[in-house]
Amino acid sequence: MINFDVAFAPHVAHYAVVPREGHVEVDRHSIKKKLDAEILISTVSLLAIVGLQDLIVGGPSLRLNDLRVVNCSDIERVDISLVKVAYLELVTGRPNLHLSIKPPHPARIYYDAFDFNEFWDTLTQFGSFVGLETLGMMVVTGIPQNLPVFRDLKKLDLRLFYGADLVGPLNLLNAAPRLEELVVTLLVENFCENQQQQIESFSAVKHDRLRKVKLQAFRSTPCEIEFVISILQITTKLEIMEIDPFGWWSVVGRPGRKCCISIKFILGRKRQVTYPRETKGSKDRCSNYSSLNLGFTYVFDYASFFFFFFFIMDQIIISLCYQFN
Repeated sequence: MINFDVAFAPHVAHYAVVPREGHVEVDRHSIKKKLDAEILISTVSLLAIVGLQDLIVGGPSLRLNDLRVVNCSDIERVDISLVKVAYLELVTGRPNLHLSIKPPHPARIYYDAFDFNEFWDTLTQFGSFVGLETLGMMVVTGIPQNLPVFRDLKKLDLRLFYGADLVGPLNLLNAAPRLEELVVTLLVENFCENQQQQIESFSAVKHDRLRKVKLQAFRSTPCEIEFVISILQITTKLEIMEIDPFGWWSVVGRPGRKCCISIKFILGRKRQVTYPRETKGSKDRCSNYSSLNLGFTYVFDYASFFFFFFFIMDQIIISLCYQFN
């Protein structure tokens, strides 16, 4: 075993851990002397460590708030047993990671899963966590319907990559009855058209806690529009829907225009509105939303999406859209 090598300094709460060689195992003995000296360590980050296979973080004396393990591509096992950890980030870049987290569980988790079995096992584990309020995940596969109930989850942040679909986020929404905020980044080149019928089937389900939805990298494809319609139909207390066509820039590391790239829909609730479906002909669908506010938008060129909202909104406000086509 080679313990991590880090320079400790009084009154510093964030330590970036970079080993000088080989495998790294972190346990209570690694920092016992510093804790005995009453130096508070609230955050430990393991960044791009080559050769790290087993990571063990535990012990009654540890008082970590945040633990980040990022781009440690050789890691195979992570065992965590802490009395206080509030935030856990695991971005490993490899499949088949063995993850064990003993209670008390983190309130916020961001985790990347790379195959269906790992994703399902992880979701099942996270669903049993008491007090988990924020969950962020990279999704590269479908999300099944028979999920555990995330009773305490309030914010869900999903990044959909190749292999994911738009039915999965709706399945997770159904499994999180107290969810208040949903963020979905759409990094799939083309969603299968046969998903539309599956997405439509969720219209009978109702969610009475969700208040804010943000969709990033929105391209106005038929499936994406159907997803938006379903969200509007499912939710009973939604206040804001934000459509950001350029949000994926920050995900893939490209510089974006932070000040003017979002399209925000402020959703009022004056009455129920019936509107015609462009894709279904005579079949009508209903929504409770009556106002639309488009603001701080650099480029807005989604004609079909905008056309759809003409049928369900009483009021449309467009401001600061520098290139409106």
